Amino acid sequence: MNYKSKALTIAGSDSGVGAGIQADLKTFQVFNVYGISVIASITAQNTKGVKEIFGSTLPGCSFADRCSNGGYWSRCCQSGHAI
Repeated sequence: MNYKSKALTIAGSDSGVGAGIQADLKTFQVFNVYGISVIASITAQNTKGVKEIFGSTLPGCSFADRCSNGGYWSRCCQSGHAI
């Protein structure tokens, strides 16, 4: 597939797939944008609510961001969930 552009998302992972990294990447795909992601947190949840949030470390997110952008040049960045 030939993508129009690339975009970076820094967000949490939503195990219900209704938000977070998963939703961002699906949205990027709809607009023919190649998605690059850095996971800032992981949630443990069900349909009744979020039970726990496990945050990534700031150095880990920073390193992942540098690695992602080292091989990909993104035109924009979306940040949804920062701890």
